[in-house]
Amino acid sequence: MTPRTRLAALVATLLAVLAVVALSPASAAQLSLSTRNLGAFVLERCTDVPVPATSGTVSAGASTQVVLSSIPVPCRGKQASVRLFTAAGTALATTDTVVTLPAGSATTTVTVPSYAVAQASGLALTIATWGVPTTWTSTVVTLPALSCAVVQGNPNSTCVATVTNATEWGYPTTTDFLRGVTISSTSNSPVTWQLTINLSDPGFPFLARALADGQGGLVLVGTSGCTASPRTVTVQGTTAWGGYEKVSSDTPRQLEVHGYVSNQPSTMLLNCP
Repeated sequence: MTPRTRLAALVATLLAVLAVVALSPASAAQLSLSTRNLGAFVLERCTDVPVPATSGTVSAGASTQVVLSSIPVPCRGKQASVRLFTAAGTALATTDTVVTLPAGSATTTVTVPSYAVAQASGLALTIATWGVPTTWTSTVVTLPALSCAVVQGNPNSTCVATVTNATEWGYPTTTDFLRGVTISSTSNSPVTWQLTINLSDPGFPFLARALADGQGGLVLVGTSGCTASPRTVTVQGTTAWGGYEKVSSDTPRQLEVHGYVSNQPSTMLLNCP
């Protein structure tokens, strides 16, 4: 039953009681209206204090979490629903996520459909069918333009990606860029490298809609997708080039990527419409 329906039922009940009192004082005296009976019709929001909400764990600009904290005691143990919205008021999911708040904790993590954290500006929260105010904080993780990670080999080793050549062209505005990158490591033994390219980084002249392997030898691991922010592409070296997928202190690796301002007709590492 919605709050409006319950309110209508309360009004109808009180009108019926008043009608009985007006018709017959003797009959009214026989009515048993205890505090317990009236309490059943009291409708209250469990809190008017905003409940803080954050985006929780973020990976490649997206999250599947909403973290509610400082949940007031009267709200705990009740059923709640959440839905995220953009600044324009557009919902980031087609349905509400319904959960039961923990009875003994002021904090809970709600699993929701994946959403781009940069697009989220607010949260609609209801507890026991009542709308409850919230505050929203996005915990966006800032990624560098290039992130190198060791995915196989010495777990204590690291790798570094360095831009060694940068070229841009286009008229009247830039339409293409090339980035030559060197992958290096201090590991004495070969380790397998993996590179994540953050196309949303301001070091690039534009947000590339397409990205190509300019040299060859790159194997696509995955992308964040075209609507995610930041827009990322993760690659590794091919195993067909005699150890190109590995790097060590005396064997760096070079690669080149080509960014395009528009969609391309050929095969790309990333190709957004």
